[in-house]
Amino acid sequence: MTKLIIKKPYEWYNLMRNFRIYINDSIVGSVGNGKTAEFELKPGNYKLKSKVDWLKSQTIEFEVKKTRQKL
Repeated sequence: MTKLIIKKPYEWYNLMRNFRIYINDSIVGSVGNGKTAEFELKPGNYKLKSKVDWLKSQTIEFEVKKTRQKL
């Protein structure tokens, strides 16, 4: 599986807010201020976005391709 790593930079004005992470319109977790979140993804097409309060990010569309295992 492929690991998606999301790093949220430290911002003093977001001290108490966690950003919700959505993959394919389903909430999969959150990432806090100055923290990192990791998600395992199978091969396929994905849409990624984050939300906090009334703010949301742009949607990022990407594909995870199947990789060959090394022997």
